[in-house]
Amino acid sequence: MIEVHPHACYGTLLGRRPLQKTSLEGRLQRQMVLYMEGVDLANPVHVIEEVSRHHLLTGELPLDGLYSHDSLDALVGAYTAFLVDQRPGRTSQIGDADEGLITLPVSVLKDSYS
Repeated sequence: MIEVHPHACYGTLLGRRPLQKTSLEGRLQRQMVLYMEGVDLANPVHVIEEVSRHHLLTGELPLDGLYSHDSLDALVGAYTAFLVDQRPGRTSQIGDADEGLITLPVSVLKDSYS
C-alpha cells in the first residue's frame, strides 16, 4: 500500500506549483502532464481547439474530453502506483517512516517547487 498526495504528485511532475485544480486551466494542465507521461488520455490541446467564439458567447463549451479534477487526482494516484510496481526507480518517498511516507512519481526531488 502506498500513500499519494495528488497536488504534490502534479507539482513534482511539473517541476513547479500547479495551477488551481478546480480551474479550467488547472484541469488542462493536469491532463496535459498525464498525457505527456504516456497515460492514455485525450490530448487536452485537442479539447480546447474545439472551442469557438460561438461556444464562448453561448457558454456551451465542448469539454467532453477533459476530465474532472477528482478524476485527474485519482488518475495521478493510479499512475504513481503503476510506477511503484513497474518502474520503482522513477519514484521517491518523503515524510517520516513511522508516521507515513508520501510516494511521488519522480526519482529526484527539487529543493523548491515555486
